[in-house]
Amino acid sequence: MNKQARHPALTIAFVATLILSACTPPATVAPTSAPVATNAPAATNTTAPGEPTATVETAAPTETSAPAGDATATPESLSPEQLVVPNLQDVPREKTLVLVQSASNQLVGFDNYNVFVNSTAQRDNGGNKAIYELLMYTNLNNGDITPWQAESVDVSDDLLTFTIHLRRGVKWSDGVDFTCADVKFTYELLRDNAPTLANSAYYAEWLKGVDCPDDLTAVMTLNKPNARFFTQRLAVGWEYHTPVVPEHIWSGQDPLTFRNLDVSKGWPVGTGPYKLVSASATQYIYDRLDNWWGAETGFMPMPEPERIIVVLAGSDEALGEMFATNTVDYGMPVQVGTFQAISTQNPNITTWNLAGPAYGGPDGCNINLIPNHAKAPFGDVNVRLAMNYAINRDQVVDLAFLGATHPSVVPYSSFVNGAWMTPELQALIDSFDRGTPDQAKVDSYMAAAGYTKNADGLYANADGVFSFDVVTPDWLRAVGPVVAQNLKDAGFDVTEQPDTTGAWADALTSGNFDTVILVHCGSNFDPFNTLFDYSSRHFAPVGTNCPNLMGCSRYQNPAMDDVITQMDNMVPNPDDPAYMALVEEGTRIYLEDLPDIMLAEELHVYPINTTYWTGWPDQNDPYVAAFPVWDDIYLAMFKLRATQ
Repeated sequence: MNKQARHPALTIAFVATLILSACTPPATVAPTSAPVATNAPAATNTTAPGEPTATVETAAPTETSAPAGDATATPESLSPEQLVVPNLQDVPREKTLVLVQSASNQLVGFDNYNVFVNSTAQRDNGGNKAIYELLMYTNLNNGDITPWQAESVDVSDDLLTFTIHLRRGVKWSDGVDFTCADVKFTYELLRDNAPTLANSAYYAEWLKGVDCPDDLTAVMTLNKPNARFFTQRLAVGWEYHTPVVPEHIWSGQDPLTFRNLDVSKGWPVGTGPYKLVSASATQYIYDRLDNWWGAETGFMPMPEPERIIVVLAGSDEALGEMFATNTVDYGMPVQVGTFQAISTQNPNITTWNLAGPAYGGPDGCNINLIPNHAKAPFGDVNVRLAMNYAINRDQVVDLAFLGATHPSVVPYSSFVNGAWMTPELQALIDSFDRGTPDQAKVDSYMAAAGYTKNADGLYANADGVFSFDVVTPDWLRAVGPVVAQNLKDAGFDVTEQPDTTGAWADALTSGNFDTVILVHCGSNFDPFNTLFDYSSRHFAPVGTNCPNLMGCSRYQNPAMDDVITQMDNMVPNPDDPAYMALVEEGTRIYLEDLPDIMLAEELHVYPINTTYWTGWPDQNDPYVAAFPVWDDIYLAMFKLRATQ
């Protein structure tokens, strides 16, 4: 007998595709009166990836696609007819939604709409959100689930069977019915092509198969119990989205080489209310469909924007200028000082938390200092505790972020700090007092580890001075000097190593590092995912790549493993005392061991331009998360209202 786990429809706000990335000029194929970006210098990435990475898995590139960012290769691979609909009509600016991305010099992979090979590019470029809808969406601010292509899901008591009830009337953009056959085709395609397709290893591990008792019922059977299978992969709303693709388009195609892009044929075909009409290395253009299933069935009204344009900015300064001059409406975050300047210049600019100084919205991550447990003496908890009490988190927040975030001592983001942060859990965290710098505790813990200060005031033992490096990626470059100086002032011989090359990733993965400043991106609704990152199953010896970027500290503790194993076999529920007891125990172990040292929550300042469109999510109306790479931002489209 199945346990009913139907998810009711909650907040239904509407869709717009959001973007990301960075730089360069407007495409010459912009047949619209909407303003486009002007030439700008190459972008500098100043924001964290914001990616809650579970496994290191890279899809194989297509053999026929142009090299990433190589716009000159496009004419040889796709004809103009495949990239641009001829004779595009002008659309007034007041009916056009202009989104900006800022993280690379071009729209990488713009000529490849294969979401299983080019999934990262499509995610960051925003191309799949107005085209590919999902079965359900999750509001990470509160965990509410909005059914979309599917109306509900039943979960069996043994957590092996997920019965998905599809919504009647959903159609692909070419008019073909959306059915269980498409669901079966998509997820079994991934299962059978692991690990070459993006996210395919997950389905190979978990999915036994999909049965279709009728067109509107998809029965997914797992190889082993997984209480989080549906929410984590099919409804979660972050980067792990796996959209269903149309079987009648994809069947018979090589999933590794199929580009899925031919605008003359209406490709890509999705169930969303927009169609791609132009793709270039510098912009995408999407036009609203005349007939969308949601409006035809009465499920949702048509979104108001008639056209969506995705453009580029070349730098933080250029991005700020585009907002200040009403060139764009929404997109990537800016630095705090940039936001303060443009909000003064343009009274229509707002953001997630206009009151400040923590203007930004959460992305599920906390900035942390990662010690290498496999490299002495960082495996000694006394050394980690000493380093923790040497760090002044208030200084990190004030100096590195101009006060625009808040300190953190546990790896839970604001998303988890809602229903899950019970008074009991908060009291437990407070009882450890890990956030108050204390030189006496630094000295005491270092003494316990066998270190005393020498004549130069540096910690040393019989083997000499304890010296180590702190590597800081370029996009966290403001954090490194503050943390390094805190450690130096406490008596540690520290060398800060700014990294502008990206070498930190290989060093962290292989274990060839002392400490790295990074972000820990874990749970966005259930503390399990965060604690799971501290499982010893992610351990790898130095020189061997660890399988989970968030777990590369090489920390091991059987007690934490036991907590994780128990949680893994339970349905997450903040109202379940047994489950919350495990959350508290895992948190206690974390605070005792400090596998890594949390510094501050990562918040992103997203400018919102209300000159042409209102209704964006913010702290006062958090109907979806603000992060523009995540799927649920699509729901904002339907809540947007034109101002003129």
